[in-house]
Amino acid sequence: MLTSTSSFSSSSSYNALVCDLDGTLLHAEQEAIAVPGRTRASFLSADAALLLAKISRIFPVVIATGRNAMSVHKLVSQLPDVEFSGFVLENGFVVKHGIYASNNSSSASDISDSDIDDSKIAQNRIDDSEHSGDKNSFAEWDKIAALFPDWERLPFYENCVGFIFSSGQTDSPLNQVDIDSMAQYAEIILMENGYNHPVYKEKRKIFIYPGHVDKTRGLAFLGVHPYIAMGDGSNDLQMMEQSTLPVMPDSGVNELKEIVMQKKGFCSMQSSHRASFEMLEFAYEKIKAITENKAISEKSAGACV
Repeated sequence: MLTSTSSFSSSSSYNALVCDLDGTLLHAEQEAIAVPGRTRASFLSADAALLLAKISRIFPVVIATGRNAMSVHKLVSQLPDVEFSGFVLENGFVVKHGIYASNNSSSASDISDSDIDDSKIAQNRIDDSEHSGDKNSFAEWDKIAALFPDWERLPFYENCVGFIFSSGQTDSPLNQVDIDSMAQYAEIILMENGYNHPVYKEKRKIFIYPGHVDKTRGLAFLGVHPYIAMGDGSNDLQMMEQSTLPVMPDSGVNELKEIVMQKKGFCSMQSSHRASFEMLEFAYEKIKAITENKAISEKSAGACV
């Protein structure tokens, strides 16, 4: 069973390393740790996993991602040495102190969607009063999904509805879709049916959320301030803005680069897994120095008493 083992310090002005997944820690290039997906796997390197484990022993580590709990479970179950302190999922609309696990010891690659009991994941939602609705039931999202009967729905999303528009090889020209037109169509259908839910688009996916995408919503629910925030996309903007030290790969969006420059954070000029390692190494050295200095200060204060 996956549980939270690190604790947050309410008196500290910095209290967590917050990490995005796709494009930040996970990449398409094959590496040691595979996270199965709908059309392809994403990968985490063994070196990155080792650094995550080292950091988590001295500082809280939180995942903040657009992925759902089932998807993140497939990664976390392969990282027994990493002590995660919390999970912000579905771009801030679902929060968990620990992610549910199956009742057996199967590896993530052995777990299929049919092995998971839906009742175990209908918990710990965030209520966004600006966009009212019954967040404790899948019924509302089922109604919205029914407005798009020809679209393939993604399973296991708790507080949104997601669709995917391709299958097979990711880079195949046959899989290219006009995602902008799809998103515009979704907005029209929603409006015609009395919904004002925002539509969020990715390369081959569309998500309909109960409010605007903002991972800091979930971090606030956990009581976390991101000391170091690692991200690469537009859904990481607010999280990076609130962080003390924003960290990103050079492949990240330009808006993030402006934030990193303003806050004198760190931008890795490496790519893919090399960038992930360099960013985590930067975070580890910063956090290690802080914890060592804190230990020295506490020892000195004790000697003066």
